[in-house]
Amino acid sequence: MNRLQETRKAPMRLISWMGSNWGIALTGIAIGGFGALLSSFSGSKNTGFCTTGFLGDLILAIFPSQNTHACFCSLQKEAGVQALLPADFIRPEYLGLVLGPFIASITFREFHARAGSSTIIRFILGMCGLLGILAFWACPVRTLLRLGGGDLSALIGLAGLTGGIGIGTIMIRAGFELGKPKDSPLALGLMMPVVMLGLLTWVIFARSDNPLPRAPLGLALGAGLTVGFLAQRSRFCIMSSIRNVFLMRSWVPLLAVGSVVASALVVNAFLGQVQWGFTGQPFAHSNIFWGVLGMVVGGLAFTLAGACPTRQLFLSGEGNIDSVVFMLGMLTATWIAQQLGFTVAPDTVILDNVFVGGPNMAGMIAVIISLLVCLIIGISMRKPRSTSG
Repeated sequence: MNRLQETRKAPMRLISWMGSNWGIALTGIAIGGFGALLSSFSGSKNTGFCTTGFLGDLILAIFPSQNTHACFCSLQKEAGVQALLPADFIRPEYLGLVLGPFIASITFREFHARAGSSTIIRFILGMCGLLGILAFWACPVRTLLRLGGGDLSALIGLAGLTGGIGIGTIMIRAGFELGKPKDSPLALGLMMPVVMLGLLTWVIFARSDNPLPRAPLGLALGAGLTVGFLAQRSRFCIMSSIRNVFLMRSWVPLLAVGSVVASALVVNAFLGQVQWGFTGQPFAHSNIFWGVLGMVVGGLAFTLAGACPTRQLFLSGEGNIDSVVFMLGMLTATWIAQQLGFTVAPDTVILDNVFVGGPNMAGMIAVIISLLVCLIIGISMRKPRSTSG
């Protein structure tokens, strides 16, 4: 009888372990390792998992356009100049980041269709967050992957992201709140997984003939599913890990950040992909001012919305409609950026002379407007504290 009880408790122990800091670290190791491995197949360094880039590829695949910006491209170098080629195919790993959490939540009976209040605000925060991180040319996950590939300019983005999260944390402490989620119809919760299944069918039977190199379908999809499954169990979120340092005064939550960087560094070193440096890195620029400011906007928007972009993807797979709204905001901003010519120039190195890149004028204006909008939202949506007596 005791053995039977112990057998029944074993799965519960595993579930509990996955929700601990070690489970978060395991998820980070998977993200860093798979991210580096996928980059080796695609030829686009440090882009194995990038929510920003995936969204751009998705938009270009569905709505082909001549107007594209540098974040949604594959990189080729010729005489030190980085040439950009449109990547107009749907990334299977992106689909897996939603379907993996869906499978996990169904398996462990945690799928729950729910939505909160402030729908329009969440949509706007998604737009602002995308426009912010676009100026730096990396989402939080890709920022860590860049660092794990030797790109020291990623420290610019990490500093800005931390600053934005700090500002958002202050606003939350001052009473900012978007409202708690409520039960919603099951059909709404299934919306995102069903859409991703449809896109997966498209990928399998109507793959793009774009000549750019990419990871094999099985590897890309398997990596996305694995990371998504682990993330749903561990509640992995880079933004939350950094935010908890401010809230809890503990460095333990930074296991998420450290595990991604360490894992990516080990795999990149094994594959010979580590390239240490601050300027001239592929798919990157070292413009300190706009890099920091853009990621401040991103960190602030993600904190006010409750999760970073990758975590929003995970949540959308387990029935969180608020996260779907946030992702729709990011998707809309991606399309707007393409149509309005929001471009990001990489650093270029010609005859040992470094020309620092960064966002163009449209991008700079978008970052400033997004920052003002986030500050207005954070200040105006504070709930008055109740007083007794």
